[in-house]
Amino acid sequence: MRILAVHNRYLLGGGEDLSHSTEVALLRSHGHEVDEMIDDNRRIARLGNLRAALRTIWSTEAFRQIAERLRKSRYDIILVQNFFPLISPSIYYAASREGTPVIQFIRNYRLICLNAYLLRNGKICEDCVGRAAPWPGVLHGCYRGSRAASLVVAAMLVVHRLLGTWNKKVNRFVTLTELGKEKLIAGGIRAEKIVVRSNFIHPDPGIEQEKDEYALFVGRLSPEKGIEPLLDGWGKMPVDKKLILVGNGPLLERLIQKARFQPNLEVVGALPLETTLGMIRGAKFLIFPSILYEGMPRTIIEAFATGTPVIASNLGAMADMVEHGSNGFLFPAGDGIRLAEMALAMYSDPDLYARMRLKARQAYETHYSSGLAYQKMIQIFEDVLQEKKSNGRT
Repeated sequence: MRILAVHNRYLLGGGEDLSHSTEVALLRSHGHEVDEMIDDNRRIARLGNLRAALRTIWSTEAFRQIAERLRKSRYDIILVQNFFPLISPSIYYAASREGTPVIQFIRNYRLICLNAYLLRNGKICEDCVGRAAPWPGVLHGCYRGSRAASLVVAAMLVVHRLLGTWNKKVNRFVTLTELGKEKLIAGGIRAEKIVVRSNFIHPDPGIEQEKDEYALFVGRLSPEKGIEPLLDGWGKMPVDKKLILVGNGPLLERLIQKARFQPNLEVVGALPLETTLGMIRGAKFLIFPSILYEGMPRTIIEAFATGTPVIASNLGAMADMVEHGSNGFLFPAGDGIRLAEMALAMYSDPDLYARMRLKARQAYETHYSSGLAYQKMIQIFEDVLQEKKSNGRT
């Protein structure tokens, strides 16, 4: 099968960038021919704000690029990881004109929320969900704290809702969770267009037998990831229980300064993928304190794959992935005291901890292996291609 994988990279690499490369690697490992079309947000500075804003709604350049590639090399499927902001929904129209089905991955809430998080002022917010125009998000400047920038994103959403882009030009949306599917439906996308398929990692890193005593956070160092309650909770922990923070983000420098005066806190910044995975392998447990719904965090899957239990917020995807008392613990989002209590329980009961390690690995094998993800993806391909054949069009 010939596949064109399309992705708009972020300024700071994150889960979606890694998901794109992992999807491509998995398909190639099974013998599929996968070409890539990549744009990069580092181009925004060269384009200027006005040109970048116009491209967010409709990129003539991306339309032409896709159309040209489809005419020169016929593809069976186009996989879109992220089109925002430079590629734009115009690529759906180019694909439709050339008769090539489009599958769009959904790893955030961009189609129903201006900041893609469903979060405002540190709390879950769904004020724009179901509205024809997301005016509350513009009013509050939800995208990058700017009403002007928020207006651009809102214009993109409104224009393509009016055009019927999501329902007419995308063959399938692939969400990670049932929650994600529910939110898309609430935002006006037809249920039959949406398929749920779990995230995965590839290749399987295997379970780690030896564990150290440190706890680990891996992710973006920013407020929405629950850094403040994490630090509040860890401040109550014994001094010999070390917490290591791995990642980059706006809080990095402040956290480095804080670690100088807190002996059980270490901040190492961003690390290469394999080094990070090694840290997860060796950790006593992973902490995922996000105050977002999240999509389906790859770091939790990596922890499960290596037999590392997880302490996570009882919210969104985390509440679906972590089974309290089985493969980890759940605590109320934002409650650092309860987080610390869960961490102490992880250290204090060796028998429970040993069972949690086994259950973590079992969760990976049952729900998040690359083999399962590939089987589900092929089924989605076959359904879309059969639908195209039956309809005689995309």
